[in-house]
Amino acid sequence: KRNIEVLPYTSAKYLPNSNDEMKYGFGVDGKIGVTSNFTLDYTFNPDFGQVEADPSELNLTSYETFYDEKRPFFLEGNSILEYNSGNDMLFYSRRIGHAPSYEPYADEDEGESLLMPDNATIINALKLTGKNKKGLSVGFVNSMTAREEATIITAEEKIKEAVEPFSNYTIGRVKQDFNEGSTVLGGIVTSTIRNVKDEKLEFLSDNALVGGVDFEHNWRNRKYFITAQSFYSTINGSKESIARLQSNPRHYFQRNDADHLDFDPTKTNLSGWGGEINGGKRSGKFRIDGELEWRSPGVDLNDVGYLRQADYIDQDLDLSYRVNKPKGILLNYYFTLSQTHRWSFGGENLYDDFDAHARFRFKNYWKIDLLADRTINKIDTRELRGGPSLRKDNVTGTGVYVQTNSQKDLFLGLGTEFDRGDDNISKANEFNLYLSWQVSNRFSLSSSSVFSNETDNSQYLRYKTINDKREYVVGQLNRQTFYTTFRAEFFITPELSLQYYGSPYVSTGQYLDYRKVTDSKAKNLTDRYEFLTREGDLLVDGDDNIYHHFEDYDFDFDFNEFRSNFVARWEYKTGST
Repeated sequence: KRNIEVLPYTSAKYLPNSNDEMKYGFGVDGKIGVTSNFTLDYTFNPDFGQVEADPSELNLTSYETFYDEKRPFFLEGNSILEYNSGNDMLFYSRRIGHAPSYEPYADEDEGESLLMPDNATIINALKLTGKNKKGLSVGFVNSMTAREEATIITAEEKIKEAVEPFSNYTIGRVKQDFNEGSTVLGGIVTSTIRNVKDEKLEFLSDNALVGGVDFEHNWRNRKYFITAQSFYSTINGSKESIARLQSNPRHYFQRNDADHLDFDPTKTNLSGWGGEINGGKRSGKFRIDGELEWRSPGVDLNDVGYLRQADYIDQDLDLSYRVNKPKGILLNYYFTLSQTHRWSFGGENLYDDFDAHARFRFKNYWKIDLLADRTINKIDTRELRGGPSLRKDNVTGTGVYVQTNSQKDLFLGLGTEFDRGDDNISKANEFNLYLSWQVSNRFSLSSSSVFSNETDNSQYLRYKTINDKREYVVGQLNRQTFYTTFRAEFFITPELSLQYYGSPYVSTGQYLDYRKVTDSKAKNLTDRYEFLTREGDLLVDGDDNIYHHFEDYDFDFDFNEFRSNFVARWEYKTGST
């Protein structure tokens, strides 16, 4: 029979720091079994109030923080919609219903306060997923998000300002299996359309279109394989929006030492392409995997996908030796050697990396991992935030992880990693602890904790224009970070349970010195940097040029955050909660 599920909700939210003290919401989620192979999920004004909070992170890099999807509507059937290449994704569902793109200014000194929406309201979303008996997989998503406004509250009035336009997102994905699944041919198309009518939102593009084709072939009982992916993106918008795209951290077309990049403030379109070719042998004792991956300078997936960085070509080679037969005290073991070389589309050598990994699993099901890593020839094109490339000193890393029998009621995993820079200054120490305890059939606990202590000899701080030239300031940062994720689940009855999630996060940083970049690619530290002196609240160089006023703000930081959820779940009728 045709299955139909309906999940209506109503909610109330209390906001003690605003004049609108109570807010109410209602909506409905559901599922329809269209056929035995295809399912239609739908949602109108969805509520994600019970979704687990994202982990905290204080990001000091130029790269966007990636968060996993946790909303049930987007998780179900998502494997059919996946189109991933390296660390990038053509469909990143967290883009739908994201936080507002614009934040108006409220002058607190004048008694103004700002009330911002948490995210763009999802008006509706439809998702069709499934795979038929002939090996055809189909995935389709369409979602609309509302125009959002912020409120600036003054003593006399409330001023509304648009912070996000009405938007429509569409994703279509197809895959066809051949030769009993040994060969797969697929494609994907994604579209983002924004109704940008407000002048202050013209920094957002009007529309974005991405298309991709992927192929996989296996032979000799899937012992050997080859895969290929390619995708193309094109984005249209105002001159302001395309100039903003060119100069954002994914692209940095304004870099003055990149001859192959040309920043053009008059463009109204940005396009590019990317892809990868991968192949090798993935079974047997000896395995080999080779890959070539690329992103052109103009490719951009981030309207409804995730792109960490454009403008690079990666070559990777992985060799491994695996033994799955018991020998002595060992149940199985393997060794892996990896090599990576990266360069830009302009031929800049960005880095070389060499990794070694050994894992031993014992007959008592304990496991130990040994790691070693060496990174050389690193030129960072992102550290100076659109300035010239900055040389980073070579780094050597080591690590060890130990894990007890995961089948036991009490499971423990702990490990540590150490990185040391050739400059004898940069270093990082990280300690990890994971604990899982099935206290009883009704009660379980788990926690995952990390403590890190690191010294970065070239943490970017700011730039300052001195004598019509941009001078870039970096500092030696000593940073300590601790965070943990704690979970508890208690079943009062088989149908009634309580679940708790808590995640404290603390990160502090102190700058030990400050330097301006003189020759960004010099191998010698004294040629690469010139030390700056702090005189009272001023940061100056040898010619008494002022680079920073500490009375405006101090670079040191002390960041603390605690996020938690508490959920009571009652399955009052089979299939109904």
